[in-house]
Amino acid sequence: PPALRQRGEPFVVADLGVAAGANAVSVARLVISEFMGRRPGEAISYAFEDLPLNDWTVLAQTVSAAKLPCFTSFVPRSFYEPLFPPASLSLSLSFITLHWLSEAPRLSADAVLAMERHTAADVAAEWRDQAHVDLVSFLRLRATELKDGGEGVYLMVGGGAALPAHEWARPPSGGPSIFSVALSRAVAAGDIDEAAAMAASVAYHLRTDDEVRRAAGEVGASLELLDVTSAEVRVAEGRSAEEHADLAWAIHSNSILSSSGIGDEAGERVRLHLRDVVATEFGDSGATISYVSLAVRRIPREANAASEEGAVAPASEAVATAALESRRLPRAAPAGCSYSQRGWDPMWLARALADPARPTFLFGSTPPRDGTTAAEAAQICAKFVARSRAHASDGFIVYDIQDESSRNAESRPFPFRRTIDPSEYAQHFPPASGKSTVLYKACSEADEAAFASWLDGAQRRNHHTLNLVGPSSSGDTPRISMERAAALVNERPGMAFGCVTIAERHLTKGTEHLVLLRKAGYGAKWFISQAVYDAEATIKLLHDYAGECRRRGCRPVKILLTFAPVGRPKTLQFVKWLGVHVPSAVEERILAKANATESKTKEAAVLESIDVCCEALQRILQMAGGCGVPLGLSVESLSGFREEIDGCFELFRRLQATMLDSVCSPWAVRWYRVPVHSMARSHSEEQLAADAGPEMAEEEQAAGSI
Repeated sequence: PPALRQRGEPFVVADLGVAAGANAVSVARLVISEFMGRRPGEAISYAFEDLPLNDWTVLAQTVSAAKLPCFTSFVPRSFYEPLFPPASLSLSLSFITLHWLSEAPRLSADAVLAMERHTAADVAAEWRDQAHVDLVSFLRLRATELKDGGEGVYLMVGGGAALPAHEWARPPSGGPSIFSVALSRAVAAGDIDEAAAMAASVAYHLRTDDEVRRAAGEVGASLELLDVTSAEVRVAEGRSAEEHADLAWAIHSNSILSSSGIGDEAGERVRLHLRDVVATEFGDSGATISYVSLAVRRIPREANAASEEGAVAPASEAVATAALESRRLPRAAPAGCSYSQRGWDPMWLARALADPARPTFLFGSTPPRDGTTAAEAAQICAKFVARSRAHASDGFIVYDIQDESSRNAESRPFPFRRTIDPSEYAQHFPPASGKSTVLYKACSEADEAAFASWLDGAQRRNHHTLNLVGPSSSGDTPRISMERAAALVNERPGMAFGCVTIAERHLTKGTEHLVLLRKAGYGAKWFISQAVYDAEATIKLLHDYAGECRRRGCRPVKILLTFAPVGRPKTLQFVKWLGVHVPSAVEERILAKANATESKTKEAAVLESIDVCCEALQRILQMAGGCGVPLGLSVESLSGFREEIDGCFELFRRLQATMLDSVCSPWAVRWYRVPVHSMARSHSEEQLAADAGPEMAEEEQAAGSI
């Protein structure tokens, strides 16, 4: 690579997914030999990466015994996470590991591998989609880490124009995979129970050449595609059936054992059955497996930035100033005209919230007090939208404020004041902003008929995206159950819903991850958390939820993490009254600023709380960002104090930049002039620019996209 010729620049190599290191050491010798031949006397740094559960003692011994003439380091993290600082790697490598996915989608109970012959088409499609998302994510991460001109070479199982050859998954005899047959025989022999065999899965997908090219194409602004090559190889040819079976078992056993829950002793019995299966299926002829290699080069960042219409925002200067998704904004229409006449897709936000491939960003708003007229509510909404217009929100949240005194025996720090109907207030947001709202709905109706009547009104006001909330406590007056409320929403075309999650409940009860699964079973497409001030509670919930999803073979739904600035002791007291856990050290930090004697102490306390929230998100992303649960963000104000409301906008900007930077995909800001009263729908940037046009009326104002 060009980076190899840059004398005087540190040459840093990373080999990802090295396992015990035997193959990695052989590759390292070749790389180091080439480097020393071109740049004698210069130092080379070599990093070996694998999952934290890898046998690091064996790997360290292997690398130490090789006596490689370089500086070595070890990275115990998933390669679906950031591994190295930006622009720090000269060469990125991965050999025969990238077909393993970050998470396993659902799989037929009688299959171990997704590419088995009897796998249903819709199941295979889910695995293919997950593989695409993972490879794009992997390449974006590596694009960030590579120096300008640095290269990546990645070899994985797969390749070919159609189904990649894999005779372990699709044996020549035409039956199930050799692993499925071995597990079936173990069940028949009484070595393992049937439930364990049905739970067994291997979390990889074999991509075709075109699938690899398609993923590389999505990061084409950062990585130049150099080559995609595939070939079929005879594996274990000339070896005995026992050696052949042991090789296959060594590669797949960890995944099978962990997913099925069987122990090492039972696993050994499965391995013996696998030997018999391999002897019958292959003898000593070996098996055909196809491999595909991908080579890419980092496009120089200056050239990349010049090719974009907007500047790429570095991590230290990330500022979001527009809608995250490109949208087509038609010409302004009269306020009374229908959504279809405006060309607006009212289900776009629901689909964005349910999409695991992209983060979603929302601004929260509280309805005004009861007695506010419709004209006044529209004016309040317009002011809120105007302030948020320069931020890259996907939409808004309108909350359904309840008394909630039943959840806490202590007196409410702020007196409860009724608001106008949230659905009445929320109807003003789409005409004012071109964006939808997530309408919170407390399931407080006494019966199904009353709830159905409320849904009728919500639909008349063109609400399509709900967030259902249960009772404040188990002691509340009996009302419609969450399950029945969800069923009534599901019966209505053009409506989708999510629910609330509270990480603090998981610390005390340890079952919140099961609540998420239960509500997802009702049809919830996303979850929005209670305000986060304790990162550790959220981290535990995310890991437990991801683990339970893997065990059940289902895909986690997106969780939006909510953050709220505080600057006054009374607001902090209210946060705690709501059940949010605020660690004592965090409380002391904020109160120290709030109680200081210098001027502007309230603003200083708000800024301190913003720092706390940003640190919490960074901690969550560091510890759980790669666990497999899709994430998004929402920001709200918990009081009516000016400095806390003002703080929401700065908090939103910083949190969004942190999350976007964690994805490690370059992002840019583009601005367009659009009709202020127009409705928006997802569309291309070209059409957005064309529709906006060079000349706009005075009432129009700027809006843009990242």
